[in-house]
Amino acid sequence: MKDEEYQNSDFLATKRALFFTDILSEPLKVLYNSLVLALLCRYFHASLLQITLFTTLKPVLSLFSFYWSFWFKKSPHLLVKKTLITELLARVPFFIIPFTSNTWVAILCFASYMTFSQGVKPAWVELLKRNIAPEKRAFLFSLSSGVSFLLGTVLGLSFGILLDKHQEVWRILLPSCALISCIGIFFQSKIPEKTSEQSVTSLPSVREIFIQPWKESLLLLSQRPDFRFFQYLFMLAGSSLMLLIPVTPILYTQTLNLSYTEIAVAIALFKGLGFALSSTSWSHILHRKGLFFTIQSVFFIIGLYPLFLLFTFIHPSSIFLACFIYGIGQAGSRLSWTLSGSFFAQDEESNRFTEINIVSIALRGAIMPSIGSLLLFYANPITVCLTSLLLCWGAALLSYNNQSLHIFKKTS
Repeated sequence: MKDEEYQNSDFLATKRALFFTDILSEPLKVLYNSLVLALLCRYFHASLLQITLFTTLKPVLSLFSFYWSFWFKKSPHLLVKKTLITELLARVPFFIIPFTSNTWVAILCFASYMTFSQGVKPAWVELLKRNIAPEKRAFLFSLSSGVSFLLGTVLGLSFGILLDKHQEVWRILLPSCALISCIGIFFQSKIPEKTSEQSVTSLPSVREIFIQPWKESLLLLSQRPDFRFFQYLFMLAGSSLMLLIPVTPILYTQTLNLSYTEIAVAIALFKGLGFALSSTSWSHILHRKGLFFTIQSVFFIIGLYPLFLLFTFIHPSSIFLACFIYGIGQAGSRLSWTLSGSFFAQDEESNRFTEINIVSIALRGAIMPSIGSLLLFYANPITVCLTSLLLCWGAALLSYNNQSLHIFKKTS
């Protein structure tokens, strides 16, 4: 009876932490996701080279989180503490950015946020796996994501209008939203820390930290063809979106000449509505049809995003429909990508699966934005969008036509 009460308390504490963390972090995420590139272009006057380096630097720095996660792997009793420390470090840069006008300092601060935001994911996914049953995990994750994104649509529009009227107010908004998001960390601290027989093991040496993670990751990929195939598909589809990163800020601010309000309407309102309205539907698809059927659908829908970006050259209002479609695809992508570690792990630790997810983001992030910039420089935005579309739909087709797909469905 006591065990059941303890497990129930774990579930309730983790559930509260999930919802409060998502909701209270949403204002900061909205500001970052919808306005960071516009701020770099308009306030910090970042060049195309700096935008490209920024988009490349973010995922490359996430390799640090790969090592960060491995440092704590041999001490499972530090899982909650690691989550709290990483969450706090992710928010520190937003108390620095308002006091600088240097483009490179701003780029490093924004990239630092992304680094620690990625670094917290393996520990956070493992906490969800430990304390929330599989049949409830996807639904609760989708529900909390949907509610937070719905809040984000209202906040994004409000922020856009406010920034158009008072352009310097971002200096107050960024640290204020960072402070609000810190409240969610309080609820994470209430998750009970579990002890285990491994909790007394020593921390790895410096040599182990730099070499052992790669050995374990390569071994895992060689032993799990289902997970290797999953990574291959997401590498193709994820690369398609990375190609677009240097294009979209230029498309928003120069080609379409959108105001902060219009950018907020496109990204926060339309993308947020697409995400919120489809979020719980993706959890049902994932539960009933499996992981690989879900990502097939995700890749096809996301492939429509660059297609509708092309239509903006015919009619600028197409940007709103493009963002709405992207929001639908992003809801399914975020769900399947975030929870994939727990799906493949089954009864094992999910950390090592999630760590490989982070590394794969870093690898494609180090290469694809630069390729997108080269295509943009030597060709045009149309070429970049078409290449993105072909990569994303190619991943969907490859997944659909794979003869061994029934093997992978068993995993999910």
